[in-house]
This record gives sequence, structure tokens and C-alpha cells, in this order.
Amino acid sequence: MLRRIVRGFNGYAVQNSLYLYSLVLFAVIILFFSVTPMIAGGINSGLKAHISGYFIFSFTALLFFRAKGINRVFLKAALFAGMYGFIIEIIQLLLPYRLFEFLDIVINFAAAFAGVVPGYFLVKNKWI
Repeated sequence: MLRRIVRGFNGYAVQNSLYLYSLVLFAVIILFFSVTPMIAGGINSGLKAHISGYFIFSFTALLFFRAKGINRVFLKAALFAGMYGFIIEIIQLLLPYRLFEFLDIVINFAAAFAGVVPGYFLVKNKWI
């Protein structure tokens, strides 16, 4: 029954472009928190923010790319999210109140690749 509900939502989301809207929303949220000064001791910075942000972003990219019928969707979704993180780090290099850190790029790519792992199992078990 749960599988039928998930498939029904997936069809609804594809039909109404919800995956595209979600992808754009997450991209804007990540960009906003990446270019603003640190909030409350750095809640918009650090390991937890990078991992959760890029994990969700790559999973959303996976759903969108899969809905569009793009091949090699897992690799492309992870690379898309990781490259977005790389571009954000380049933007932070230009801002006086933010820092460019190579380790952040590595964390972004690692979280992006980890974000497509649940999607792999959902696709393998034909949930999406």
C-alpha cells in the first residue's frame, strides 16, 4: 500500500513539476545561507549544514533528473549538486565575510554522492 502511495505521489510530482520547484527552492536556500554572514554562531556554516544541505539537494536533483528521463541519473545528480557547491565556494571567495575552504568542497561532493544512495535503493526496488 505504501508503495502505491509513493508511486501515486511520484506521478503527481512529475506531472506538476514539483521536483523542479523543489530543486530550485533548495538551490536558493543553499545560496542564501552561503552568502549571508554567519547566523547564531554559524548554524549556516559547518559540517552539519554542508552534509544536510547537499544530501537533500542531490536527492532532489536525482528525482528531477529521473523524472526527465536523463540517463546515468545517479552520477549526474551527484555531480550537479557537488558542482553547485563548488560554485558556491567560488562565490564565497569573493565575499569579505565568508571563507573559501577546500574541505567544504570535498564535504559537498561527499554529501552529494551520499544523497543519491537512498535514491538508488528506491529505484532498484521500483518505488520511484
